[in-house]
Amino acid sequence: MSGGYFDHDEKKSREIDIKAYFVQRTGKLRVSLEFDMFIEVKKSKAPWVVFRSRDEEDATAYWHNPSYADRLGFEPYQLSDVLGETSLGNKLGWLGYGVHEAFKSPNDTGRWFTAAVAASKASDHQERVYKEMGYPGKGKSFLVMCTPVVVLDGVLCSAQLDANNEEPLVEQIQYATVSLEYETESYTKRCYRVDLVQIDSLADYLKHQKKRAKLLFKKQCEVFDKECGVTGES
Repeated sequence: MSGGYFDHDEKKSREIDIKAYFVQRTGKLRVSLEFDMFIEVKKSKAPWVVFRSRDEEDATAYWHNPSYADRLGFEPYQLSDVLGETSLGNKLGWLGYGVHEAFKSPNDTGRWFTAAVAASKASDHQERVYKEMGYPGKGKSFLVMCTPVVVLDGVLCSAQLDANNEEPLVEQIQYATVSLEYETESYTKRCYRVDLVQIDSLADYLKHQKKRAKLLFKKQCEVFDKECGVTGES
């Protein structure tokens, strides 16, 4: 489904190409998880190249993306390990720190950057909406996790220097997680984790995200039961 968001930089409403989500909940809404993805789709005849970082990712970095919790029952950091373990970056073993659009004029604004910012703003809008209205249900532990996503209808590659930092190594890839830095007076998170997906790999990516949501929900239930002394309900 398509969706909309309010752009606080431009002070006007905009559309996002696709909003996809998984919802997990226990009986009587004791524990609920909403796992949202805000997707912009771009087509390119020229390859997009993701630059790889050798730095190890900190699991807590996955809280950089917008999220919302109400009556969670425990501190959010207790879910950091499962967020890191199930992340796309952990699956790949590397994190992207920039995207180069081959043959783009240096004076042109990159479509990658524009799309990534739009998806991040749409994710941020979802967080703001929940903060303003609160969780409308009567459940106890409620968590919303938002992921900005850019889908590329074209060739997606990655690049890094070899072990001697001399020769570039380029290979075609299915997807990547890219660290996006964006900060304005209206958007102060500064850093987002944006998933970049080659369109033919979208089904596989969504399968991975669904599995991630299920494992996150399982951990949420386990920690909530432990901290709140509730057992035996599903």
